[in-house]
Parts: sequence; C-alpha cells; structure tokens
Amino acid sequence: MDDEEDEEFVEVDDGDDGDGEFGAAAERAHQLQQQVKLRVQPPHPRRHSPSSEDAKFTLKPKFRPSSAPARRPKSASLARHALDNDEKLRRSPASISIAYLRVAAEKKKTRDREFARELFREENELKKKISVKIEQANKMMTIIGSSTSFGPAPVCELLLRS
Repeated sequence: MDDEEDEEFVEVDDGDDGDGEFGAAAERAHQLQQQVKLRVQPPHPRRHSPSSEDAKFTLKPKFRPSSAPARRPKSASLARHALDNDEKLRRSPASISIAYLRVAAEKKKTRDREFARELFREENELKKKISVKIEQANKMMTIIGSSTSFGPAPVCELLLRS
C-alpha cells in the first residue's frame, strides 16, 4: 500500500463535525489498515544471532563483528553465589558448624563490648551528676551561712574513685 492511500484515510477530528462519527470511523479505518500492514510485512531479519539448532551442529567459530563483545559478562552476584555454593558442597558439616560457632562467638563478644561501653558511659554520667548536686548543695549552704557541708556518701566514694 502507498503512503498516499494512508494519507487519504487519516483525518483529524477537530470536534466541529457535529456527531463526531466521521472522525471515529476514520480512526478505526486507520487502525485496521495498520494491522493489515503489520501482517503483510515480513519479520525483521535476525542479524548475527545463530539459532539454537545451528549452534548444536556447527563447530566452527561464528562471525562476530569487532564492535560486539566477546561474550556476555556474568553478573558478579551470580558468580559469587556459584562460588559460595561450590564451597558449601565441598565443606564437611563439622567444619561448617565450627565456622558458624566462631562467627557467633565474635558477634557475642562485640555485643558484650558494646554493652560494657554503655554501662561505663552511664556510670560516668551518674558520677558527674552526683558531684554537681553536691557542689550546688555546698554553695547553697555557704550562701545561707551554715557551716555544714556535704560530701559523697561512702558508696559513692567507691564509685567516684573507681
């Protein structure tokens, strides 16, 4: 079919033709013509892609343009998973459980260290708060004119010295 025939059927429906039927009919005719055109056209030729049947029976190397990559690169994650699976198949169950226990022990040590650091921080904050309160109380007593002064309790002294 010619391009001239395509142009004859396609008209713009600008909405001022009253019922709008002519524009819709032209659109349907155009779509039908496009479908017929697609059926008549031959499929695009496959370039440089041998079919699976050809690949099974031929042993000679295929022509590859210089712009094409040598082969498709494998995903790094797929290669890593394949390596991990190979290692797991070769390792014995005992060595796997020993490795698991080592990793679990390291995680536990890390958690314990973090917990100890948090306790140490809290202890230091508490000591600072106690000493600030004692200083405030002693200043208040001095302002009042009292001769009494406050100091850390024996238990707190142990905390303050440690």
